[in-house]
Amino acid sequence: MTNITPYWEANKDQSHSGNVERPFYIGSLKTTTEGYSIGHHWHYHMELVYWAEGRGTVTTGSSTFNVQAGDLVLIPPCEVHAVQIEPHLSTLHYVIGFDPELISPMPQLAFDLKYRLPYAMNRELNWNLLKLSNEQNHRLEAMITTMHNEFRSREIGFELTVTSGIHQLMLFLLRHSSLLTHSTPNAATHGAERLQTFVHVLAYIDEHSHEELNAVDVARVAMMSYSRFATVFKQFMHMPLVKYITFLRIRKAEQLLLDPSKPITQIATETGFNHTSYFIKHFRSLKGISPMQYRKRQLGL
Repeated sequence: MTNITPYWEANKDQSHSGNVERPFYIGSLKTTTEGYSIGHHWHYHMELVYWAEGRGTVTTGSSTFNVQAGDLVLIPPCEVHAVQIEPHLSTLHYVIGFDPELISPMPQLAFDLKYRLPYAMNRELNWNLLKLSNEQNHRLEAMITTMHNEFRSREIGFELTVTSGIHQLMLFLLRHSSLLTHSTPNAATHGAERLQTFVHVLAYIDEHSHEELNAVDVARVAMMSYSRFATVFKQFMHMPLVKYITFLRIRKAEQLLLDPSKPITQIATETGFNHTSYFIKHFRSLKGISPMQYRKRQLGL
């Protein structure tokens, strides 16, 4: 069995051609008898895993999916995930990775992909698996194979075809599935300028989530009064600031737990929890298991 050990990434994993970085990649993997396993890992970009032939297992967030031909799994940025294919199975699957900023013509969708959906995934089990009808499957597979062929051939202008294909793919999901709308069905639509301003605030929260943060400090960064900021934050994120910070800390803890050399107490401190018991309590509340159980499960210990 082809086995790739768990890894974690400090930088965006982007496709390279020479010295040119591109905010997308399209890959495929076909197996016959050798099987395949990539351990739990994470990255800053978004991924779509489309199963074209055979069956396998995709683990992402708190869910494990037994996928088969025609299934599509959406993996938000920074989410720990893994793929497993047993030996002696004939399979084919595609992986489409891209930065959410690639969807900038739809700033609300780009915002949702990067900031809202990761939380929704942890809140609602199995929402990010799409079972397709035969007609939908044919349409989706045609889009993906076109992008994949263009990405591999790298003929002049292939970047336009791939970018256009990703836009078409996201439009398909918006109109024909609930993957992008199920988590926030009543989400307000915000202007691009206002969204960009709030993205700056979320970037600050993410960078400082391991520190002692409170709404007064973040409101100052947003140049708003405390009451105004609390209202705006709930409009954008559909949760209080404290709950969001706790979610960020637990998500970072999931990433750090992939490193077996890091003690639980150290991870608690690095993610902003003052006491290990407090960290374990919140981790169990969100993930359903303790940090040590999570580590053993993800690393196969």
